[in-house]
Amino acid sequence: EEIVPAAPAAPALQRVATPTASDIAIGAHIRRIRATPQVQCTLALPRRASTGAGLSLIGADEAVLDDLAARITDGLDATTAQSREVIDARQCATLDILRRADTYPATRIGLSLDATSYVSGDTLTGRVLGGEGLFLPLLLIDDNGVVQDLAPFTRLDGATPVFEAPIARAGSPRETRQIVLAIGTRGAPLDLGGRVGQLAQDVFAPLPSDATEAMVFGVATIDVR
Repeated sequence: EEIVPAAPAAPALQRVATPTASDIAIGAHIRRIRATPQVQCTLALPRRASTGAGLSLIGADEAVLDDLAARITDGLDATTAQSREVIDARQCATLDILRRADTYPATRIGLSLDATSYVSGDTLTGRVLGGEGLFLPLLLIDDNGVVQDLAPFTRLDGATPVFEAPIARAGSPRETRQIVLAIGTRGAPLDLGGRVGQLAQDVFAPLPSDATEAMVFGVATIDVR
């Protein structure tokens, strides 16, 4: 009697999630940002909003951010919710390396902060989302431009990094914001060369282009009074 081998089982069908209106709007914003030339010390990021997608613009010159927003949103049918987050010029090198990332303006790492406004002496608290399997420096760049390491104030809750870091203002109160930054890499950690504690320009400018192009990041700004 001839034995006929059984046919291989058909692969199970995977259910593909239907993109939401917000997903579609954010994808459109990412494409518009990538197609829009940017000058130094600017960062444009899509954000989820009640209208579908918003636009967060970070930089040292609000007029430059206004011009960038107008060029990104030119021709869009719907009004895009927008925010401006103004930083000190000494923090600009931070934004310039983030624009080098191949994934920009998609951040890939989430920073969930419990608050974004603080008084000097408060504790900055939050968690890092989506960083599993990555080398993940967590940094604070204050509005004097100094890069500070938040690793001593970070612990793991399961696989999720959670941070509780004391924050203080050095100098008189002003309108510029401080930057919280998570940088993710695979294979090897980003080589900051012991430069943490120095100005952003000195910490980030020496990083090789291949390392910054391959990194992913999450970024948020906070107000400290």
